[in-house]
Amino acid sequence: LPSGRIDGNQKDSVIRVSGLEPYTKYTIDLDGNSFENPAWKIHNKVINVTADPNTFKLIEVPVSVEGEVSGTVYLKKGNIKTGLGRIIVNIYNIHNQLVAKTLTEPDGYFNYLGLSLGDYTVSVDENQLLKTNMTIENPYVPFSIRVKKEGDIFDSVGIILVGASAGHN
Repeated sequence: LPSGRIDGNQKDSVIRVSGLEPYTKYTIDLDGNSFENPAWKIHNKVINVTADPNTFKLIEVPVSVEGEVSGTVYLKKGNIKTGLGRIIVNIYNIHNQLVAKTLTEPDGYFNYLGLSLGDYTVSVDENQLLKTNMTIENPYVPFSIRVKKEGDIFDSVGIILVGASAGHN
């Protein structure tokens, strides 16, 4: 700020800026990574404000709480299941629209943070299954993201693939 003084309060997260030039337009850039909880997101990170003389202006910053899904993709050979890496995992909303994609880690683990409240299904990418000559035992795993102050986490997805594992992309 070219002029003004910033006073913050850690207890209530209020920041007061005083001594600004009246009737001047200011741009506030918000840091979306400053929250202690990664599930809290700011979607509008730039706010324009005109300073009024001799008064404080309340600027509310809307925060959305997002959900996370995680799990493991396994390759089943006989009675043995091992985690399978580099598998594309698709996340669909209740209208069967693709809302997100993620890739499994070398041990088969995947996660995605950034889901709004609602009902979803998770599945392995069908094109990748065709290319790798694999089938899936549980094609669509349903889950829900619900209202929780700290964000909702659904972490018990287990997807089992059967078939050849060589040459997967």
